[in-house]
Amino acid sequence: SSMVYNDYVLFFFREAAVEYMNCGKVIYSRVARVCKKDKGGPHQFGDRWTSFLKSRLNCSIPGEYPFYFDEIQSTSEVVSGTYGSTRAEMVYGVFTTPVNSIGGSAICAFSMSALMGNFDGEFKEQATMNANWLRVPPSKVPEPRPGQCVNDSRTLPDVSVYFIKSHSLMDRAVPPFFSVPLLVRLSSQYRFSAIAVDPQVQAVNGEVYDVMFVGTDDGRILKAINVANPDGEPQVRSVVVEELQVLRNGDTVRSLSIARVPGQEDKLLVVSDDIVITIPLQRCATVKITNCSDCIGLQDPYCAWDTRERQCVAHSDNNKKKHFLQNIPRGEHKACPAPTHVMSAIASQPLDDKD
Repeated sequence: SSMVYNDYVLFFFREAAVEYMNCGKVIYSRVARVCKKDKGGPHQFGDRWTSFLKSRLNCSIPGEYPFYFDEIQSTSEVVSGTYGSTRAEMVYGVFTTPVNSIGGSAICAFSMSALMGNFDGEFKEQATMNANWLRVPPSKVPEPRPGQCVNDSRTLPDVSVYFIKSHSLMDRAVPPFFSVPLLVRLSSQYRFSAIAVDPQVQAVNGEVYDVMFVGTDDGRILKAINVANPDGEPQVRSVVVEELQVLRNGDTVRSLSIARVPGQEDKLLVVSDDIVITIPLQRCATVKITNCSDCIGLQDPYCAWDTRERQCVAHSDNNKKKHFLQNIPRGEHKACPAPTHVMSAIASQPLDDKD
């Protein structure tokens, strides 16, 4: 995927890792940056970018031997919000393991400040064909620093253009914002394939949550949120609110986007190779949600129990929040009676009205 961010165009992709070639073949996820006004270099470099830099994206479960999700599949648009006590712009990404390994998928988020700041760090180089890739000493980096945006790239000195030609890779990887993936699935049945994020959805008590909609390669949509305590440092405790089979033929979800039209219900746009469909962002009023405990047990920031109407409603449709019950972190409320049955929040189709 690609996007425009400030003075740059960003590209998210996966490729064979040149820095690992001496140890075998492996795929790494990358983010690359190019200046929007890059006109190419001087002389024989007129058809080459002068500002192309790339970094590895690290989406992994940390530990003494980290478990990596190395193959990026999709990214969200840039969203902004408050995470813990930190205000940040973020991009969410879908990552998977290789197809010939244990089936695994993960969602990682990266702050734009860390991502862009990584391009101001140290470069990586391979001195000779069989040498290891190592950090470039600052004394070897020419001035002006390669990769920066300039008024006219065709006036750059040859030494800067030669350097960027062989030193486009940054030394350090970009770490995930929360230090760990937000959501992980190990499954032989499906892998994540697409993502869209509705940022900073406000709960009844005023707290906000990024709602993640995740598509899979067998036609499912997962809706998930991070319900960790929003105070202090950012933490992760994600729950899957809903999991739906939306493409009946099991086709791959290629892309997701959120559509808002004034006067109409907000929708999630689901695109496959053959069709485009829409589903509501929330399904609070489904016939299977019949009591207070089931409604609050969804842990869905869109939904709350209306004590006057005695039904599960989309609370943004009504400003009388004092009549609404909701508890996103715990999924239970002392004002609710014990449920008559227990619903699974991660069943394959917990809220399918057609069942």
